Amino acid sequence: MGAHVFVVDENTLTVHTKFLFCGVVNPSGIKERYGIYADLMNLRVGDLVFFYQRYSKDSESNGFNGIYEVTGEPFFDSTEIIDQTTGKKVVGKCECGYEYSAKRKNQFSPAKCLNCGRIVDYPILPNRVPIRVKVFYKKSVKDDYAYVDHTDHGVLWTMLFRKTTGAGRARSIMHILPEEGEKLGRLLKDHNRENTIIPTTQSYPATPRKPLVLDIKGNVEKDGTLKFETVLQAWIMQNIDKEVDGLKEIVGPLNELEYFGAWVPYSLSTETVDILCLHRRDGARFKATVIELKNKEINQAAVDQTDNYTDWIAQLATENAEPEIDAIQIQPVIIGSKKARYINLPRQRTFTRKYYSNSLSGKRNEKHITINVPQLLTYKVVDGSVKFCVLPSSSSSLSNYVS
Repeated sequence: MGAHVFVVDENTLTVHTKFLFCGVVNPSGIKERYGIYADLMNLRVGDLVFFYQRYSKDSESNGFNGIYEVTGEPFFDSTEIIDQTTGKKVVGKCECGYEYSAKRKNQFSPAKCLNCGRIVDYPILPNRVPIRVKVFYKKSVKDDYAYVDHTDHGVLWTMLFRKTTGAGRARSIMHILPEEGEKLGRLLKDHNRENTIIPTTQSYPATPRKPLVLDIKGNVEKDGTLKFETVLQAWIMQNIDKEVDGLKEIVGPLNELEYFGAWVPYSLSTETVDILCLHRRDGARFKATVIELKNKEINQAAVDQTDNYTDWIAQLATENAEPEIDAIQIQPVIIGSKKARYINLPRQRTFTRKYYSNSLSGKRNEKHITINVPQLLTYKVVDGSVKFCVLPSSSSSLSNYVS
C-alpha cells in the first residue's frame, strides 16, 4: 500500500473532498503530460491519499488533510464539478472548450489558454482519480507541526525537499515513503486527539469517463525507441508490479516490494530519482533499487550520475525506516535504448556511515551500506509494448529481447 500527497488550493480542496476525487493538471506538451501520467500510474487501489492545501490567509485547512483511499483507476473527465453550497468548483477545460492546462510565460505572468489566449485564473484538472474517506480528521496539520515540531519521531524528508522547489518545479502529486505516510497519519490523529468525524460527501456525477490509456505506438521512433523518457517512465510505473519479463528481474519478488515511486526527491537541490523501489524482508527493509531512465543511449555520464546519488539514497532509505536497520543494499539500475560501446562500471563497494536515525527504535548505530554494480537494461518498443533485455556488465550491444 502506497501513500500519496495531492497538492490543492482552498477552492479545489472543498470540491475534491466532497465529491471524492483527486484532480490533476493536463499539460499540452507530450513530455510534460506523460510526466503527469507517470504520477497517476503510480497509484494503486487501496493506496492512502492526503491533501496538502497551499497556504491561504485565514483558512483552517492549510497544510495536510485526510485520510482518503484510492478506489479505482485514473480517468479523464473534463466535466466541471461544482459545489452548489459554496460555489467552489473544479474545472476540466477552458471556457473555449480547450482541455489542456493554461500556461505562463514566466512565474510572474498570468496563465493563459493556449487555444483562445484568455487569462485562466483557475487550474484545469481533467485527469482524475476516485477516492473514498478512510478516516477523517477535522483539523489539518499545519507546516510548523509537520516540519518543525519534533515531538513525533521521524522527518518528512521528501515533502521537505519539495518545499524548496523553485517556481514551476513543484508537482501535483508526491509519492511519499511508507514511514512518511505513517507519520502523517500519526500527526493527524494526535493533533485531533484521536477524534474523527464523518464529512459531508456526495457521489461523483454520472459523466462519461475515459480511462487513461498510454499511447505507446504514437510516441515511438522508427528505431523502436520512445520520443521521451517520461513515456517510458509512465509505462514502467503502470507495469512495475505486473511481473513483466525483464522488469521483474530488477523489481524482485512482489511480496518483498514495499514501495515504488516516481520523481522521488533526495536532496534540497530538488534532484529526483526517476523511480525508487524499496524492498522489505522478514519485517525489515533490506534494499533500495534506484532506476535511472534514458530514452536513448546509456553512456558514461548516466553511470556517473547514478553513482553520485547512491549515498544520498542510502541515507533517505535508512534514516526513518521502521524498525531501524543496520545494513542496506543499494542497487543502481539504468534503462536505455542501447549501451555505449565503452562504459566504466563502478565495482561493488561496502562502507559504513553513522546516520543519525529518526526512527522510534533508533539507536544511532552505524549503517553498513553496500552499493552493488549497476544493472543495465535496454528496451525496445515491439508491437506497442515495451520489451526489455537485461545486459551482463560486459555487454555492449542489444540482444535477446525478452518477449
